[in-house]
Amino acid sequence: AIFGGDASGLPPEIMNEWLKNVAAFEQNYAEGKQETVREILGNPEFKDESELGDEAFAGENEKLMNLLEDNGIDVDFARERDDRFKYRFITGELFDHSTTLTPVPGMVTCFSYEEFHPDHELEIEGKTKEFLDAFFERNIRQVGNHLLAEEHVLPEGRTVPREDIYKRFDAMYEAIPEFKNPTYQLEKIDFELKDDESELSGMGYSEGTVAYYPIFKDGKTGRVEGPFKIYFGMQWNWWTVYFFYLSGFNMWPKKENDSE
Repeated sequence: AIFGGDASGLPPEIMNEWLKNVAAFEQNYAEGKQETVREILGNPEFKDESELGDEAFAGENEKLMNLLEDNGIDVDFARERDDRFKYRFITGELFDHSTTLTPVPGMVTCFSYEEFHPDHELEIEGKTKEFLDAFFERNIRQVGNHLLAEEHVLPEGRTVPREDIYKRFDAMYEAIPEFKNPTYQLEKIDFELKDDESELSGMGYSEGTVAYYPIFKDGKTGRVEGPFKIYFGMQWNWWTVYFFYLSGFNMWPKKENDSE
């Protein structure tokens, strides 16, 4: 194992303990059998949330949270949810979920509510922000492969490979070494899903405004302000960008080896 960054200075006994936890996890996964979360937790009994008054619910919920913590299980909710909502999901749905993962001392098994109930609006919002942040931070190549579709649609309707889009970003970054005071405002998200029985697919978009000061090589600057619109396609429950309009982006020259 290679421990980099801040972890490189850890004491050997801590590294050893962590590696033993990883080995135990791998062994449990390889030898694990399908069990429900309820069975992993020892088949606990919890009352239905709708039958509990506030005081009784507080006691049951505390017992539930302690049980999960003692067994190294964490349940994540991307949106803000109240305790009763979480309790209903965990005892009414997650408990019956079948898994081969078993708790390992020193490690945490994480479940996400959105894995059971995808929040497409929230995912499009997150990927819009990730795309714009990557654009302004000039690292679109580093994060783009999971954000950008393999084929992109141009305004005239032709498609080009993702690499051609990267080359356009490269050309812009070469002309503009820095973006100053970048801001954006997300104003609308919309999407439509299609279930053709073989897989769930969909299309969606996000739109809003951007503003920034491009700093050119010679030190000159100007202000770019205007709309953006990002189009998403979804396959296998994964949203990717296949077309976008971003104020200021289309004015920059293409690389000579750009295939368009």
